[in-house]
Amino acid sequence: MTLIAAFKQNDVPILLGDFLLTGFDDTWGTRKKSHLISKNFVVAWTGSRLAASTVLRELNSQFREQNVTRAGVEDFFTNYDTSQLGALEVHLVGWIIDDGPHCFLWNNLYPHELFYDSSHVDGSGAPASKRLLKRKLESRGSVGDSKIKQAIFYSLSKYATLIGHEIVGLNHQLHFGFGFELLYFDG
Repeated sequence: MTLIAAFKQNDVPILLGDFLLTGFDDTWGTRKKSHLISKNFVVAWTGSRLAASTVLRELNSQFREQNVTRAGVEDFFTNYDTSQLGALEVHLVGWIIDDGPHCFLWNNLYPHELFYDSSHVDGSGAPASKRLLKRKLESRGSVGDSKIKQAIFYSLSKYATLIGHEIVGLNHQLHFGFGFELLYFDG
């Protein structure tokens, strides 16, 4: 399982993904789960690695290095042929930045709609991440730091808590962790 999260910090869109993979036979491995598709479109995945690879390959084929629109992404997902995924399941969260930032969730088991909200958290680590996002932590940035730098420091300070949990083995019980990647939109 995994942890993926799309949220705003200090009005800066943030995307986070862990690296840990687990399987039905409890095998372990690592894989990058956060992906920069274009300068204004990022996604992170949870679920089947094979299903995610298929969807990501097609997203890259269609949107790589393009100025992506919300309508274009909606058209891609709502018309996506999920039959090629069989019984495999994949969830994607991400950001589309066009007329503004749009945080979305897509699930291939309910493929004909993107779900928009201010944030989306998914995967086996979602409960831990939601608790962490609700906690108020003091910003680690300096007074003169930019809004983006403050958002990065604040997000990193929150997720450093999960690294601490990683060190003592708590995340392994929930099948997420190993490390985290954070992507942010800076214009």
